[in-house]
Amino acid sequence: MKEAEHLYQRYRQEKGLKPVKHELDIPNTLEELEGLREGKELKIHAMRDYLEDLRKIENGEKTVEETEYHVPDSSELIDQQIEATAQKIYQEWETIKQKQETVKQAFQQLKQEKNELKPLEIGIKYGLRPVESTYEGVERNINDITSQWNSLAQSFTQHLPETYEQRINTKASA
Repeated sequence: MKEAEHLYQRYRQEKGLKPVKHELDIPNTLEELEGLREGKELKIHAMRDYLEDLRKIENGEKTVEETEYHVPDSSELIDQQIEATAQKIYQEWETIKQKQETVKQAFQQLKQEKNELKPLEIGIKYGLRPVESTYEGVERNINDITSQWNSLAQSFTQHLPETYEQRINTKASA
């Protein structure tokens, strides 16, 4: 009896379990007792399910592959990994394709907007405002354009060299 108990103690030690203090391992707290009870109930339910699956397999109601205990062989695992990898690659390829299409559309839209803005850029370059659609806006823009051209002409003439008559007039007044 002592030898069997000694072997059992060594077995528990190898498994990393606490050594048995008495003939039965008595839990220290009520929580430990509840945990042991729940663990045993789970084990009982799992064993009952396992035996039920075995009975169904023997009766031909279920195949081994349909149970949760079926372990696929290495070729099945490799096929599953290849399929999963191929699916990931295909999804990444689809997202890249969608992003490319989005970039193409955005580029086409920018080109179109640039072509639409060219007349506006030319007008801004020469100090013109875009013409509004209403008559009042057109009239106001015409007046603005006229005043801008007049101010441009005036600033241009200020920078021209003086004519002979202007030189005589400036010398006479000085």
